[in-house]
Amino acid sequence: MSFRGLAGTLAGELMELMHRGIHEPLSDREFNDFALRVFRFQCRMNQAYAGFVARRGVDPDQVGRWEAIPFLPARAFKTTRLLSGDPADVEVVFRTSGTTAGAQARGEHHVLSRALYRESLLSNFAAHLIPDLLPAAPAAGGFPKKKPPITILCLLPSPDTVPDSSLSFMMGTVVDAYGNGDSGFFVGPGGEIEGDAFFRALTGVSAQGPPVLVVGTAFAFVGWMEVAEERGYRVSLPEGSRIMETGGY
Repeated sequence: MSFRGLAGTLAGELMELMHRGIHEPLSDREFNDFALRVFRFQCRMNQAYAGFVARRGVDPDQVGRWEAIPFLPARAFKTTRLLSGDPADVEVVFRTSGTTAGAQARGEHHVLSRALYRESLLSNFAAHLIPDLLPAAPAAGGFPKKKPPITILCLLPSPDTVPDSSLSFMMGTVVDAYGNGDSGFFVGPGGEIEGDAFFRALTGVSAQGPPVLVVGTAFAFVGWMEVAEERGYRVSLPEGSRIMETGGY
């Protein structure tokens, strides 16, 4: 089978698996078999990873359990382009913030399929962050096609201003799928907290209204709390509201 054919088959199967949702998990055997197929595909199609595996004396055809698959350290993404496909087919490149090693050593994630990325994100987000807000019988795919009534306020730059941020892309996708018209982003492209606008958004939510989800990085929350303390801001959110701290900067 050609590269495109094999990649398409694996991607299609993975999409179907994610459509099952978290309530229909794979058996140990199913997961192991699929993980090994993906591993061998990556060894065939990703030269950098294949070299990493070979240097560890691992024969992909002899690996029988997913636990024995060699896993790359995260720092590899800062020094090497890791891609199991044709660079011409890359749909988006996400980059790390560069806070650890500087702007010249930003890690990169080359994504061949936004659709696959989106599918993985939404099925897990719905199941773990807003399961109580979903219809009793969610649509196929583990997440509803109809938006639940939730305001999503993001202490993040919008994906329009930082298109190479995977976090902003993910939250933009989530807002499009589940956020109501009051949802928005409240950090500028340079990292500045838009404190007054964020406060207005928080206070504009009715205490008797639908829940609010507040999302932000650790540093953004620190910045917001400093603004709130300085200006004496206090807010009370509707019952069922929640906060998701994404880590990082």
